[in-house]
Amino acid sequence: MIYKIIITSVILIVSFCCNAGENLIFNGFATLGMEYTDPATEIGNTNRDSNFSFSDLTRLGLQTTWLATDKLSFTGQIITKGRKDFDVDLSWAFAKYNFNKYYSIRIGRQQIPIYILADFQHVGYTYPWPQPPREVYWQLPFSDFDAISNIVNLNFGEWDLTTQIAYGKTESEAGTINGKHELDLSAYGINAELTNRKLRLGASYFKSSLSTDLTGIYRNQAELLIASEPLAGIYLNQISQDTIDGWFKVDNADCSFKSIGATYDNNNLLIIGEFTQRRVEELYPDTDGWYFTLGYRFNNIMPYLSFGKIHTKNYENKHLHADGLIEETVINYITSEMERVLIVNQKETAIGVRYDVTEYAAVKAQYKKVDTYGQIGTFGNIPASNTIDYFTLAIDLVY
Repeated sequence: MIYKIIITSVILIVSFCCNAGENLIFNGFATLGMEYTDPATEIGNTNRDSNFSFSDLTRLGLQTTWLATDKLSFTGQIITKGRKDFDVDLSWAFAKYNFNKYYSIRIGRQQIPIYILADFQHVGYTYPWPQPPREVYWQLPFSDFDAISNIVNLNFGEWDLTTQIAYGKTESEAGTINGKHELDLSAYGINAELTNRKLRLGASYFKSSLSTDLTGIYRNQAELLIASEPLAGIYLNQISQDTIDGWFKVDNADCSFKSIGATYDNNNLLIIGEFTQRRVEELYPDTDGWYFTLGYRFNNIMPYLSFGKIHTKNYENKHLHADGLIEETVINYITSEMERVLIVNQKETAIGVRYDVTEYAAVKAQYKKVDTYGQIGTFGNIPASNTIDYFTLAIDLVY
């Protein structure tokens, strides 16, 4: 926490006090949002118990870039979000060196380039919805990592090709209704984008190793088991802590993430779509997610339709196994309960409208029907109903 405060302070001091003239670029973005769900449903571990939320979408970001030379630049970005109790996060803090117009390197904290909207996913003004579709953008509980990236830019007439090869590490926090657990992850991979004036095509592939400790989830489920089955306490006392650790501690599990996406925008018609795959070796479920959005601009008003789905694959092959009858009895109960919070199946249909008030401000309204098939979906707890009515209103600003 201390290093975040120090770096954040340096960024702000440089922003406001450095006499850098045209070499200093300062900008920012903000979203003010309101959500309503029926029935009342927790969104992304915001711990709310009412239908309304004014914090989940609300955020403020500040960004500074200092052009130290014609080849060297430094960029920092801080974000505060309502869903994180408005704690300040350092999302960007990197140095970039341009060797020539074709090749550059970037070192430091940066966005992991796995989505087609990766660099702009916090900047609501850059996309049509109040927030990116959760069926895709929910799948990873982090968006930045401390990394080194090699970036190549090539031009082919009207087309530009950008490739980015990156390696980095991150520590993040994931949460379920049974509590939060820390994730320690190292990742490497490649992202490629091909663009012209109207069309943008993107694809990425990243491999990683994941370490985490799910024994906290186990302990919560064990307490529920003891409460419902008094004899379970006797069974649990016969299982060693080493055995439990072996079940629920994940050490350097192999993971992969693939994505493809496209956007088409001719200033009237807007089409956006992405497809993603998450694969994890250990207890976490494999997921496939996609969305497709179609919009059309009428001057400064754009109505749109959007569809999305995420579903779990191959989880039946990841069940834990035990040797003894006691262990098997306990683990069957606990893993069946864990399925309720780890398996993710959800689809949504959304209709919305964006109104561009000025070139720096937009107002958005969206209604969507979400079906979680009786499971947790991308929410913070299991909804009281299989289907949720979800209304969102947001104001996006850039400056």
